[in-house]
Amino acid sequence: MSIKIPHSFSAISTKRQLLLLAVALLIAPLQAQLKTYLSLEAGPHWSLVNLEDPGHYFEKARALGTIAGLTVEQEIIPMLSVSTGIYYQPYKSGINMTDRRRFQAQSASYTAIMIPLRVQYRIQPTEYPFSFSPRLGYFYSINSLPDEPFSGNSVISAPDGPAFSYDYNQSAEEPEKHLLELGMSLGFRFSGGWQASLNISYLSGVLSKSSASSTLDYTDQQGNSYSAVYSSMGRAFYSTLALNMPLSNIWQMRDYRIRSRIENSTWKGKAVDLKGELYVGGEIGALWRLFYASNPAIGARPMQGRGLFSYANLHTGIYAGYMLGDEIGIDMGVTYQRSNSFYALMFDHEVDFTGKSGAPMYLEIPFRFRYFYDLHKQKLFAVVYAGASLLTQFSSGAYTAPGGDFSYTEPGRQDARQATVTSQAERLSFVRPLLRLGTGVEYLLPVSLPMYLTAYVNYMQGFMASERMEVSAELAGGPSSGTLEYHGSAWSLDVGIKIPMSFDDRQNCIRLTR
Repeated sequence: MSIKIPHSFSAISTKRQLLLLAVALLIAPLQAQLKTYLSLEAGPHWSLVNLEDPGHYFEKARALGTIAGLTVEQEIIPMLSVSTGIYYQPYKSGINMTDRRRFQAQSASYTAIMIPLRVQYRIQPTEYPFSFSPRLGYFYSINSLPDEPFSGNSVISAPDGPAFSYDYNQSAEEPEKHLLELGMSLGFRFSGGWQASLNISYLSGVLSKSSASSTLDYTDQQGNSYSAVYSSMGRAFYSTLALNMPLSNIWQMRDYRIRSRIENSTWKGKAVDLKGELYVGGEIGALWRLFYASNPAIGARPMQGRGLFSYANLHTGIYAGYMLGDEIGIDMGVTYQRSNSFYALMFDHEVDFTGKSGAPMYLEIPFRFRYFYDLHKQKLFAVVYAGASLLTQFSSGAYTAPGGDFSYTEPGRQDARQATVTSQAERLSFVRPLLRLGTGVEYLLPVSLPMYLTAYVNYMQGFMASERMEVSAELAGGPSSGTLEYHGSAWSLDVGIKIPMSFDDRQNCIRLTR
């Protein structure tokens, strides 16, 4: 006896099987614990600008700017992921003379909106939650020029002595570029799948011609005329600090979220014990501020008589933190920056004039994650940290205007000419965001009171101008002007003292600990 299955029933079964298959495919990534990340990142960007100069007075430029972006990353198999998003990058060009200047002139060139498509593979070689991820990607860049392309002219002297005049003009840029990316990401994973990473990448243009970003026409003291061309195919090097948030935790199944929470609460196979350990500290040191300059003859630092601490500012502050485990700490503080305004005129290949005056102070509010690595028996630690901060000040508008008379060498003449310089410095905003990176050592002092001696090297990266100085020199051939800007970027070297403490649950108080 045979049973006949109606055709309609067979069709329904087939549809049900396809539906079950689709559901299984959707559930499979969840069972495989594949992650989806939303990442916020920002950091410094160095434009690598090529040069063709028949007179050999100038060299390639390395213009420092910033980059920031938002990306979404999806694991397609464990450890292998693809990502896309959007980056904002104000591209800069510059003039770099072959001499001993402590700066190179640079100016805004164009603004790029970049859309990346990259793949990366995460490698975690040890049980520690550190990983590194080689990455390969493609960037599509949409470029827009400012309404008024940058141009300027001035007088400057070469290292061999001849003075010459020049005209600098920014040229048209391609409306779009295609870039290849090769880089590396260094990551640290926290509880719950959150991750912080330091990304380092190199970009190079493809499928496009090398486009002129600026031209430099100059005439030396002998009357010889040259035309130098700065050009770029989008070549750049950038480094960003990123916070990676696991979006996949939002839609994962409840059972998996519970299991994941348990797994992520362990450290090297043991449960994480939040011991309630606190620490407070103070530090003092020297801060070297970094400036942007638009004119190669007007800089924030001179070519001679610099010294290591001649142009450093006082940098001191306090902080308090909490240990999330044996190796991870999180802290917040406030830091005072003493400030002054300074510029140097170098129309000759020497310092013609210096202007210096006091300036309002800055206060910085840093927020940092620290990782402590035991170098020797819980007495000597190597420390790295990353974080962000707010740079604040309480002044607005113009606050100083140093100026005076000076002499310089005019092209085509051997005698010195007299000139006058004026300036005006102003603060632009009450608060600006910064990124912070640093490394140092901490040593437990052999004294009765538990106390660590600390020493740190710190780097702060700013993104927007907080201070600007306009400088104008009245030369025989006409005025020469330049702009100096401070965005909050700086290096600092600090030493200090840190005191560890912990909660005593039995006595309901705080006690000092080693």
